[in-house]
Amino acid sequence: MNVVIYYSKDADDADDDDDDNALYISQRIYSVWLIFIPGMKKINFSGGEPFIQARGKYVGDLVVYCKQELQLESVSIVTNGSLVKEGWFVKYGK
Repeated sequence: MNVVIYYSKDADDADDDDDDNALYISQRIYSVWLIFIPGMKKINFSGGEPFIQARGKYVGDLVVYCKQELQLESVSIVTNGSLVKEGWFVKYGK
């Protein structure tokens, strides 16, 4: 099953200190939870460059949620890799 979730928010608006970002990530996590199907094993985040917003914090939080809370065996991200830093893998790549 393929599901598409569209988001529209400028990267310039995605500041780590912005209180609105907590709600924004909660909405994304809720969207992932809505599409979760028992027995689902994999999820792939793609489209645009996910590491632009908050230097990868948003997509990192989604990865953690999918691995820890939903216990998915595979979480993948499509990126050109130019913005991915080693610290991101240390923090989110468990």
